[in-house]
Amino acid sequence: MTRGSAAAAATVKDVSAMPIREKEEMMDAYKELFDTFDQENEGKISADQFRDCLHSQGSRRRRRESVVSMIETVGSFSEKELNFEDFVELINSEYLKVLFQGENQDEVEQRLSGCDGFNIYGQTHTPKETEESRILGLEQIKYQLGLINEKKKVGWTCALNRCPGLVGDSHLIMFLRTEVFHAERAAKRLISYWDKRIQLFGDKKAFLPLTLGGALIDDHVALSIGFLQPTGKFDPAGRAILLMDFSVEDKTKYEPNSLVRAVWYAMHVALKDECAQKMGVVILVRGHKYLGQWDIRTGKEMANNMKSGLPMRLACFHLVHPPSFVGVLVKIGRILLNKKLNNRIRLQRGSNEEVLEKLNSFGISKDMVPGFWGGSLEFTDNLTEVMCFLDNVKL
Repeated sequence: MTRGSAAAAATVKDVSAMPIREKEEMMDAYKELFDTFDQENEGKISADQFRDCLHSQGSRRRRRESVVSMIETVGSFSEKELNFEDFVELINSEYLKVLFQGENQDEVEQRLSGCDGFNIYGQTHTPKETEESRILGLEQIKYQLGLINEKKKVGWTCALNRCPGLVGDSHLIMFLRTEVFHAERAAKRLISYWDKRIQLFGDKKAFLPLTLGGALIDDHVALSIGFLQPTGKFDPAGRAILLMDFSVEDKTKYEPNSLVRAVWYAMHVALKDECAQKMGVVILVRGHKYLGQWDIRTGKEMANNMKSGLPMRLACFHLVHPPSFVGVLVKIGRILLNKKLNNRIRLQRGSNEEVLEKLNSFGISKDMVPGFWGGSLEFTDNLTEVMCFLDNVKL
């Protein structure tokens, strides 16, 4: 048995408590993740490929270089590349574990050093808005947009020409709030947003309002499953509470990008509230029923849109009653998510009563939690019904 094969076998052994089907699904999940990096379908990943993928996902240079140096240790030293077995070994290696533990500790220390009752997630301080600050912010973001090369803002320029009613000052303000009025970062996110919107919705629908009769006209099935739903509730700081339900994910029923578009829609509905724009969102996550249900490629696309496209401030993912294979999800998530998003994940285990108590410590009271977790929140399971009320709202 090769060293890589032994590592893969050891990985399965480490989760011996799992049923055979879950063990197989775990390795399938690793293979699907491997394939997202092996873009040339060569059965191997070079150090340069891995570095480029991590960079495109927003990973910081320190992490990229640390992981690449691990490839040299785990993979073929002379060729600096990984086959699938090497990749599994890397994902489960002590090297990677120590790297992320160090990042997590840095994040915890930073969070505790500047935390108050309203900033329990360690977010960057939200500046107080005035009419003057908004006017100044709009002037600054427009100036920054003007500095960007025309070739790098084709999507934004098309939006100005083809849907001027959707890209007024209120649209720009959303991006300023996301980046706490840092105009240069807000301008870059705005450019990325329109590039991703065109890529996701297509050249025609991207410039329509995000309504059921507009840009989402072909996405009723993905919307109807209720994968991501705004609950209409807010924590004491004003963060919008959303429910993300992976247990309803079924890639056989819809085209993968359709689910991503549904996520865009639900997020924009939540962000109609100005306080949510300023303070951000908290997402309560219901896990998969089984590992094979997870569509990793779609998940990667969602993560990419959240971190560098959508005008949202993510405060936290609360993964409630995480499944037995959560360790696999966390390991894969560490690769897919950048450091900032990685440290926004909280695992809430225990009985419903214990989970409710833990969530309450974050300002999420029982009336904000769905009934299947012991809460008293009642809302429709059909996102399409909710959105019908908002079909005339321009987003």
